Amino acid sequence: MLQVNEKQTAQNTKALLKMYPRYKRIASRKFQDKLTTNALRQVRAIDESLKQLNELDAFILKNRFINGFKFNDVAKHVGLGTSRFSDYQKRALLEFAEVYTLDNLISLAGV
Repeated sequence: MLQVNEKQTAQNTKALLKMYPRYKRIASRKFQDKLTTNALRQVRAIDESLKQLNELDAFILKNRFINGFKFNDVAKHVGLGTSRFSDYQKRALLEFAEVYTLDNLISLAGV
């Protein structure tokens, strides 16, 4: 059975979500070219994937990686200690990777 490399999958998801503000800026340009079109596709795919998550997971990912708030600030806002919040964040990253359809964010162990 294939095993997911959770650490690498979480890193892949973080990297994508951190690019969201850039994609959003590029997608809002007035002219249409390949760069703008691809950025718009990324924005739509990320938005759709976030909608498939539960409210807490989407909130965590948006505020940690898209809006850039600090780990402790988001943990405090949702009322979780840092250890527990770390578990929630990891789960949210992995679930996002499962529902994201534009690229494969899931990394397999031993591959």
